[in-house]
Amino acid sequence: MVTPLPCCLLHRRFHLLLIALLALGAHCHQLHAQVLRQGFADDLVVRVGGPTALAFLPDGRMLITAKGGALRIWDGQALLPTPALDLTARTCANSERGLLGVAVDPGFVRNGFIYLYYTHRNTPTCGSFSLQGPMNRVSRFTFTSANTVDPATELVLVDNIWSYGGNHNAGDLEIGGDGHLYISTGDGGTDYQGRGAAGANPASRERHHLMGKVLRITTSGAIPADNPFTGPGTVRCHQGAANPGQVCQETYLWGLRNPFRFAFNPNDGGRQFYINDVGQAAWEEVNEAIAGADYGWNTREGNCVNGSTTQCAPGNPTPGGLTDPIFAYAHSALVPGTTTGNCRSITGGAFVPNGYWPAGFDGGYVFSDYICGAVFSMQRSGQSFTASELLTGLDVNSAVHLRFGPFGATQALYYTTFAGGGEVRRIRALASSLTNVSAASFDAGPAARASILSGFGSGLADAPAGATQTPLPTQLGATRIDVRQEGQPVRGAPLFFVSPSQVNYQLPSAAVPGRATVEVVRNGNVVASESVLVQDLRPALFTANQSGRGVPAGEALLVRANGAQEPLPLFVCSGVSGACAPAPLPQGAAGESVFVILYGTGLRIGTAAAPVRVTVDGIDGEVRFVGEQPQFVGLDQVNVRLPKPLPAGRDLELRVHVGTQVSNPVLIRVQ
Repeated sequence: MVTPLPCCLLHRRFHLLLIALLALGAHCHQLHAQVLRQGFADDLVVRVGGPTALAFLPDGRMLITAKGGALRIWDGQALLPTPALDLTARTCANSERGLLGVAVDPGFVRNGFIYLYYTHRNTPTCGSFSLQGPMNRVSRFTFTSANTVDPATELVLVDNIWSYGGNHNAGDLEIGGDGHLYISTGDGGTDYQGRGAAGANPASRERHHLMGKVLRITTSGAIPADNPFTGPGTVRCHQGAANPGQVCQETYLWGLRNPFRFAFNPNDGGRQFYINDVGQAAWEEVNEAIAGADYGWNTREGNCVNGSTTQCAPGNPTPGGLTDPIFAYAHSALVPGTTTGNCRSITGGAFVPNGYWPAGFDGGYVFSDYICGAVFSMQRSGQSFTASELLTGLDVNSAVHLRFGPFGATQALYYTTFAGGGEVRRIRALASSLTNVSAASFDAGPAARASILSGFGSGLADAPAGATQTPLPTQLGATRIDVRQEGQPVRGAPLFFVSPSQVNYQLPSAAVPGRATVEVVRNGNVVASESVLVQDLRPALFTANQSGRGVPAGEALLVRANGAQEPLPLFVCSGVSGACAPAPLPQGAAGESVFVILYGTGLRIGTAAAPVRVTVDGIDGEVRFVGEQPQFVGLDQVNVRLPKPLPAGRDLELRVHVGTQVSNPVLIRVQ
C-alpha cells in the first residue's frame, strides 16, 4: 500500500518556503537616476567586465561571456574566481569583436555541451580590412567537470564568417524549440570588396556567404532537412564563402544589417522568434522571423528606403519579396508609445514567460536600447504594436543582452550592461499581496487545475487552522478562497490549512484554462489577491528535503525474478542538519526490476491526450501507473520502472514529462 505525504509534512514545507520568500527582497540596489516602472525592482547581481551575453544551466547557474574571451560562472551567490573557459589567446576583441554569444544544449545534463560565438584570432594581429584577418566562429565545447570547460573539446561548427570591418558581427546564439541552433551574423560594417561602408555596404544582399543573416544548423553542425535553401544551386558554407551566385544552405533568413540579439518565445514552445536589427542612420527595428525571408538591408531600413524617414510604406510601397519589420522607431523621434527619445541602437530582447509577471505583460516582448539606456515593453494587438517604458535612465553603454532566468520560485529579467565597468543586473516583479507557488516544486507562475498550491501574504486568517477530514472544507475559521474567472461562477478552493501568513489549498478542478483571480476572503473582506494563469497541466514533484529540488519524496521497490518485493530507501536524511541525499539503488540482476514511486501534483488532467513520460539522465523509464493518489487530496502518483543500465555512482536527474510540460528535476542514484 502506498503511504501518502502527511499533512504535517506539507505544513513544514510551506513554513520553510515562507521564510525563503521573505528573504528575497533583502538585496535591492538601484542605479542613480534610473526610472523603473512601479511594481518592479532592479538589482545588481554581479560585476564582470565586458559582459556580452548570458545563459542558464539546468541547475540555475549562470554562464556569462566576457568580450575579451572568458566564460564566467555565477553560481547563484558569487562569481567563481576562475573562468570556466578562457579563450583570450584565441580571441580578437578589438572593435565590436570578441566572445559574443552563448547557448546551452537542451541535453546538457547528459552531454555537457555549450555553444559559443567568438571572433577567432587566425592571424598574428587583429587588424581589419583583410579577408585573411579575424573570422567569426561558432563552436561546441564540453564541460568536463562541474565548473570547467576543456578548450580541447572544441568542435568547430561554422567557421570563417568574415569580420572585415571589425564591427557588425552580431553574434547571438539560441536553441529553438525544434532543437536546432540559430546564429545571427552582421554585414561586417565595411564591404569586403571595397564597395562601401555603413549604409553603402551591400554585403547583406549577397547569398554566397554568411554575413547579414540568421543561420540554422543542427547541434552537430549539419543542415536541417527543412532549411529553406537546400535545393539546386545551394552549397554548404560552414568553412567559408562559396562562389557568387550560389546560396548558403545554413541561411535561414537574410537581408539584415547587424542582428545583434534575437529571442524565442517560450510561450509557444520556442517556435516564434523576434530579431532586433541595429539600424544605420535612421531606424531601429524588430523583425518577426520567417523562414527564407529577405528583410531588405541595405536597400531598406525600417519600413523605409535606406536612410529616409519619409520614403516609407505604405506611401512608398515595400518592394516585392522584401519583409518589413513589425516594429520600428526613428532616431529622430520618440520610441512610439513612450516619452523616451535619442534611442539609436537596439540591443537585447526577450519574450515575457506567461504567469510570472503581472498579467498585462503575458505574451509581451521586452527590448533594450544601448544608446538611450532604456528597456521597453512591447505588446501586440492584432497586427499593431505598442511600447511603454519599463526602465529608463541607464545612461549609454547599457542593456546589452536580455534573458529571463530563475529567481527563487519565480523568474526575473536578467540583463548585461557595460556601464559601471560591466554588470549583470536583474529586473524582478515585486511580490504582490498574495504569492502563489506549487506546493511540490516551489515554482511560481502558471498553476494546474486540481493541483496543490500555497499562498503567502499577511492578515490572511485570524489564527492557524487545519482541515481534519475529507472532503476538504472551503472555509477554515473566518477564511475562504474564492477563484474568479470571466464568464464562470465563483468557485471556492478546498483548504488544507490557513494561518495569518499562509494558505494551503487545492485549485478547483472545475477551473478553466486561462486567467483567474485568487482572492483570500477573511471575515467577508478580500484581504489579498493575485492573478494566476490556470492551465491543465503543470507537473511538479514533491521533494524530501522540502525545497522543490533534490531527492524525490517517494519510495522504491526491488521486484525479484520470482515476484518477491523488497522495499528500498530512496533517500537518507541527516538528523542534525535535516539535509537529504539519494540512497544508492541497486540496478537489479537479470529478471529483476527497480521501481520508483513518485508523488507530485498538477499532472492528472489531460494525461490521455498528453501521455506521461519519466526520464532518468535523459533515458526513458517504463511508466506503469499514473493517477490520483486516493489517500491525499490533490496528490498524484507516478510509478516507473527504472531503465538499465544507468550510470552508477553519481546523481542522476529524474523528470516527469506530460506532453510538452516538464516537472522540476529531482535526483536519484544507482549502484
